[in-house]
Parts: sequence; C-alpha cells; structure tokens
Amino acid sequence: MKKSIILFLLLVMAYGQGANANAVELRKSSTIDKPMIRVSDLFSFNDNAKAAEAGNVVVGRAPAPGEKKVWNSFQLAAVARRHGIDWQPVNRYERTVISRAGTLITNEEIEDAVTQILVDKGMDKKRRVKLSNTGRQIYGAANQGVSFSIQQASYNSRTGHLSATMKIPYGNGDSKQISLNGRVLDIISIPVLSRQVKTGDVIGKSDIEWIELESRRVRNSFITDAESLIGQQVLRTLAAGKPVRVRDVRSRVLVAKGSLATLMLRTKRMVLSVRVLAMENAGMGETVRVLNTRSKKTIEGIVAGAGRIIVPTMGLEQGS
Repeated sequence: MKKSIILFLLLVMAYGQGANANAVELRKSSTIDKPMIRVSDLFSFNDNAKAAEAGNVVVGRAPAPGEKKVWNSFQLAAVARRHGIDWQPVNRYERTVISRAGTLITNEEIEDAVTQILVDKGMDKKRRVKLSNTGRQIYGAANQGVSFSIQQASYNSRTGHLSATMKIPYGNGDSKQISLNGRVLDIISIPVLSRQVKTGDVIGKSDIEWIELESRRVRNSFITDAESLIGQQVLRTLAAGKPVRVRDVRSRVLVAKGSLATLMLRTKRMVLSVRVLAMENAGMGETVRVLNTRSKKTIEGIVAGAGRIIVPTMGLEQGS
C-alpha cells in the first residue's frame, strides 16, 4: 500500500502544478463498440487536433461485449505521461469505466441454432434443445455481422444429455468460445384456447391455437387434437393458453333436459317416430334417457342431431 501511495505522489509531481486543467478532461465513463481502447475513450480534448490524434492512439484491449473495465488513477496517469497528455489526477480515487456495447444473444437463438445443427445430423425435427444455465446472459459484438456460430454439438440418444460449443467473434481477430450443456427433449404440439372461454360456450375453430410441450408433461387427460375441441361445450370457465382436459368439455347439448324431442326407429320397411321428453342433457352421439309421453316408459336412445334421437329396435319394443 505504501509503495502505491509513493508511486501516485511521484506521478502527480511529474506533471507539476502549472497544467491547464481546462485543456484535457478525464471521461468518467465511455461506451465503445470496438475491440481496442483509445486515448480518446479515456480523455476529452478542447483542442480538435489533439482530439483527432488521440482517437488513433490505442492504449489497450476493450472488455468483452456487454462487460466493463475500470481504469484507476495510476493507470490513467501512466497513459497521460506516456503519450504527453497534460493531465494529472486530483486524487487516487479518480477512475474511468469503459463499457463495451454488445448485442444480447438470447437462449432461444442459441437453442434454435443448436437444434438446426443436430437436425442436419439426423435428429428428429420434432425434438428441441433446452439449455441449462438459462439465467446467464451472453453478448455478441455490436458491430459484427455474425454474432455467433455453433462449432460442435452432440447428444446422448438414450439420456438426452447435450453438449455443444459456441464461438463469439469480438472483432480484430478476437473471439470467445463458450461450452453449452442441456438436454434434447421430445416435443408435442397440442391445441389450447386463444381466449378465455366461459361455462356453456361452444369452442369454435377461431378459438384454437397451438403450443409446444415436452412430451413427459403431456398427460393422458389432455386433449391433443383440434377436432376433439371444436364444437365442444365448456363445462367450466377455461383460461387461454392452458391445456384442456377431457373432463373440461362435453359434446354440445343437442337434447336439453326437460325438452321434447323426436325418437325415431328406422328399419328396412318403415320409419317410426314418437314424441318423448328428455330426462337429461346430451350431445351428439351420446346416450340419453327419455320418457315416452304415451306409455310413460323410460327409453334410452342415441342423439343424432338437434332434438333427434335414434333407438335400437329392442329398446323401442321394451318401451312401447
């Protein structure tokens, strides 16, 4: 610590006390988008000629994109002395923070790139890559046309464990390699509701959108095809974007409890119909109990349309 203080005092004394403080000013912070730090990133000059000259003088490497680098008073004083800059620190706490601009590379971009590499190697297109450490932020250089590339990728077909390497060019020949780990997942697309649907509403084609889920998260109770949703009546209010279970919907009520319906029997020789009273709600293809209003007998039939029920021959004979 004593040596540092002595060095600092010597640097201050080397410049003398007659310097023009207005000629050069220390930049408290600078954000750059290039791979090298220049004098003009550390100091600002009132003299345009000196400013232009300082813009060409390299003093060190820039931090990686998205990161920062601190230059303390000792480093700044050394730069000023080395390049003949009329500046001296007021105290040993003065500093400059150099930030490197960067473009955030999202996990989705990386996962898509790794997935494409594996698909090109023969992986099923229905599979997807899921990276570990998704909280980590990775930046590419702001002025680079290609922000990153995947150098290699492989996975264990039995366990799904994935390993890959990505390369990020920083400019001026510099680059960084990052090891990636994760899993390859089996993905299933399932239909969900695009809006909230209330109890009693009928689901239409426009109410359907698709989401992707990991196969192990898709339960047997989930409806996985759109045709099994369209035209169904909702039994309870359902939220948008959530899997719909079989128990959440039913066929649209075509025969309402307490309503009159037509019960029909078809044979090769005749069509017999009788008015009946529905004893419960039922949708297309569902079995429903009805009351023969003449005989007062209960009959079971199958809903064939709005207010229409068909019944097997034996069922009609038993209820007649």
